[in-house]
Amino acid sequence: MNGKARAARIDFSLQFEGNLVLFHIHTHAARGWVEENVMEPQYFGNALVVEGRFFMGLLEGMRSAGLNEPDARERITNSNSK
Repeated sequence: MNGKARAARIDFSLQFEGNLVLFHIHTHAARGWVEENVMEPQYFGNALVVEGRFFMGLLEGMRSAGLNEPDARERITNSNSK
């Protein structure tokens, strides 16, 4: 997959609910990353449920693996248009 197609894909999105963060998983790539990197994942429907204290580490790991969420996609799109 080329860089532009990769940037256009949204792998996961976030929903903040008090002290919990829901990682809504949208692609097989994101689901695979979670299965390989999260010990005993807890789901609510299709969303990975994470305590707020673990949120940033998980987000950074997913981004480092090249997974995209809507805010990251917007920044990539805007920086390429300049």
